[in-house]
Amino acid sequence: MKKKKKNLVFDLGGVILPLNRPRAERAFASLNPARIEQATLLIDQERLFDRFEMGEMSEQVFLDRLISVSETEEARVRKAWDAILEPIPGRHMNLLSHLAEQYNLYLLSNTNSLHMAWIEHHLAVDHAMPRFGGVFTTLFLSFEMGTRKPHPDIYALTQNQIGCTADEIWFVDDNLDNVQAARTAGWEAVLHPANDPLENSVSSLLEG
Repeated sequence: MKKKKKNLVFDLGGVILPLNRPRAERAFASLNPARIEQATLLIDQERLFDRFEMGEMSEQVFLDRLISVSETEEARVRKAWDAILEPIPGRHMNLLSHLAEQYNLYLLSNTNSLHMAWIEHHLAVDHAMPRFGGVFTTLFLSFEMGTRKPHPDIYALTQNQIGCTADEIWFVDDNLDNVQAARTAGWEAVLHPANDPLENSVSSLLEG
């Protein structure tokens, strides 16, 4: 990485926070096994997850729709929705805190308000670090920005708010489409193997 790149932008799920997709799939399937195929079809047709991640519907509207398609109660839906999330390893937060002493760190995540509530509670309880403890200069969250990766708008909005040129940004994401879109925007981007230790993709930043 060139020395002039002082702005590090990180994805959240699969990079900093491990994701457990098989557990989430089992959790949703268990809500109402007799309805799983029909519910999945309706969720896909209505783009519920994408729309929620872009802030196009409120938490309650989103939950009510999942309750309706799965024909179950809200508490079970909430639990299934959060089943994908794993605790953030302490070594990841320590590494980010160390990097923040030398670089400007930013978070750029396709996420939603329900998952962010779980994550912020976890950070406060398990890491004594509310809202990431100031490690990140800014959190760029899809549901607050009204767009999501890999749409070009989200990279332009992020860069404009950082206030730098494209060649001053170094980006880490575990999704190839997101990485390729960042490269198209002129960012230097690294594809992180999903759920791998964060240090595997930032080792070059720690040299010297």
